[in-house]
Amino acid sequence: MNTKRIVFRFKLHEDKVEDYVRIHDNIPDELVALYKECGILNISCFLSGQYVICYQEFNMDIYPHKKHLIEQSEISKQFGALLAPTEDKSELIPDDNYVECYLMK
Repeated sequence: MNTKRIVFRFKLHEDKVEDYVRIHDNIPDELVALYKECGILNISCFLSGQYVICYQEFNMDIYPHKKHLIEQSEISKQFGALLAPTEDKSELIPDDNYVECYLMK
């Protein structure tokens, strides 16, 4: 399997951290199933104060061909709309700024 791993960081609005956690405590099973169908192997989010570090793994034999299903999905759009007010994207660090320097095999 051809996999790709990415990581990125962003900031939450100070008064929206609890909302962000609550929303993630209630991710719809339908959305998780769609992610898996489209080749997303793992999404892990780590919270430190107002900052979120997000790690994602993709099956690149599937994801490039099916990611449009996520982009077009109403459930994905609805989930994104719930999250949008919590996120302060002004401090987003693009995933291409991170260089993987070690992978345990």
